[in-house]
Amino acid sequence: MKEYLCECERCGKEVPTTLAGYARMVLRNSARIDGKARALCPECAESLRAWFLAGAAEGRE
Repeated sequence: MKEYLCECERCGKEVPTTLAGYARMVLRNSARIDGKARALCPECAESLRAWFLAGAAEGRE
């Protein structure tokens, strides 16, 4: 199976992946930043999820 290199649009790290893995990265690990969808590496996507969860745990007053 052929591997591709895709670049995280947050940190710039190149992530080796297959075509199916790239599709998952774009569909699952993307965030809308400045009106544009950005593909994130797994580490940046997890960091973003943790950041949102930390905000939800604090609650709003």
